[in-house]
Amino acid sequence: MGIINAENLKHKNNSSEEENIITDSHSNNYYIKDDLVDYAIKRMTSGIINESNKRATFLVEEETLRELDDLVNFVEATNGIGTKYQENKTQEEIRKERLLAKGFKSKIVNFAIQSVLEKWKNDEDLIPEVNKVRYKVNKVYHRAYYLEHNGETYGIEQDNRGNELQYLATTKGNSQEEIQDWFKEKEGLV
Repeated sequence: MGIINAENLKHKNNSSEEENIITDSHSNNYYIKDDLVDYAIKRMTSGIINESNKRATFLVEEETLRELDDLVNFVEATNGIGTKYQENKTQEEIRKERLLAKGFKSKIVNFAIQSVLEKWKNDEDLIPEVNKVRYKVNKVYHRAYYLEHNGETYGIEQDNRGNELQYLATTKGNSQEEIQDWFKEKEGLV
């Protein structure tokens, strides 16, 4: 892969805006990049990143990661200080996009996850707080969950394969105290 030459890069062509727009039922034109820039500004003013973030490890499909890396590289390459790629933009637009380029991968992952969670809450239901404990049984780990949802209390136990072993619920005649005691017992197995 060679060095990017700003003279040979294709700039956004406003005559083919349809490719850059997502239309949804809530608005006529939706530019995800604008939302991401707004998110980046909000994130920058919300405090020290290390105090409000936690490192996480999870698997991402190879093709998705490749595209993300390409997008990150593109944003970084085209938003350098004094770049000729941005000649057609105002200083304010350049400043916002430069802000977006710093820590872009973290910003886009956080933005995507928060967007999905908001959509889930709007489409499905609020996401209840769920307490989980893992404990060893013989040579495998089982999981126990305690949650309150729609005014009811639940206790659920699963084996290492996700098979449900026990189900307690106030809708099934168990008391909230009984379920809380059951979960505390499971916490003691850790």
